[in-house]
Amino acid sequence: MIYQNTDFNKLPDALELRRILNIFQDRFPVKHLMPSESIVDGAEDKYLLTQLSDGMTVLKPNITHQGLLFYGNYKFNPNQFILPYFKESIHDNMLERNVKLEQFKLLIESFPLYAMLKNGIDLPKSNIKIRMENPYGIASAYHLDSPFLNLTSSIDIALFYATHKYEDNKYVPVKDGIGVVYFYVMDKPFGQIPGLFTLGLQVFPRTFYNKQFLLRLKPNEDFNEKDGVFGFSFKQSEKASEEIAEKISAYKKIGNTNDFLAKKIAKLSDKIYLKAVELNYSYNLQDDLEKNKKYFMEGKKYQFMPGAPQFTKDDLNDVNLYDLWSRFCDSIYCESEKEYLIMEELRKVPFMVKYENYFK
Repeated sequence: MIYQNTDFNKLPDALELRRILNIFQDRFPVKHLMPSESIVDGAEDKYLLTQLSDGMTVLKPNITHQGLLFYGNYKFNPNQFILPYFKESIHDNMLERNVKLEQFKLLIESFPLYAMLKNGIDLPKSNIKIRMENPYGIASAYHLDSPFLNLTSSIDIALFYATHKYEDNKYVPVKDGIGVVYFYVMDKPFGQIPGLFTLGLQVFPRTFYNKQFLLRLKPNEDFNEKDGVFGFSFKQSEKASEEIAEKISAYKKIGNTNDFLAKKIAKLSDKIYLKAVELNYSYNLQDDLEKNKKYFMEGKKYQFMPGAPQFTKDDLNDVNLYDLWSRFCDSIYCESEKEYLIMEELRKVPFMVKYENYFK
């Protein structure tokens, strides 16, 4: 359901919408907590360590006080909202999108700290193994087309994306038009909500501040019509856009599109690697691998490269892996004695013989 007014002049601006959304947030009950979860006070900007039944770990934004998630878009389409990933879904378009996702996956698996977490970190004192990987969710956070919609637990972050557009590898304030902020009602325990996943905190800078969740949509599913989704349209103004940015303490960090991963993605924008084409084919065996390779080799859009993409030493010259790991650990909230023990061990990981090579 979309709340909108056909009279543009009667629409709220972004600042008034912020007030309205906070009222809705306060009034909605919290129904998504799992039986093992409890309300966590005083950690609104921290991430909670959660072990999943499949042995994976997620670092989840603290949503124990709220029943809603949010999504902001600077351009409102009242007719329908379908993810770009599903638009013009002819074979060659989908091939490009999927190969780029696999290429991104191969790239981040060459980043030492991600590779370490993917392989798993054994913490002997805590008697636990920390394993994390979410390549397609991270790809979505870095603006690659994917089947995921990027939700956030923060009204202000949703408003930032609703009042700024991504242009020439940077965010610029929107001056006019109609934007929209949606909220998504979590009306049952989190693990029982179809298609909803946590991205949360990862070892890449953009994930530190977005408080991000992922909602997997079906092909051509209209988000405007999805159950549990409510949207508020608002009138854009440059003044309100700038004020929203000023209200977000992490604005410069959210708006920073030049972290090491973003720079590497930009370098690879005109390249397709053979390994990514082969990896995509391994998930789509009904396709024709040779035709897919020929499409990229003979086309003029991309350079077709052998092997797989990877981070080089030059790419990471300015990346302090120790500092990145320290900031990653600082963002995790500890409440129980067991969690403090886990964090104590995690902070020592760079100096453990088993893992020290990941930091060199």
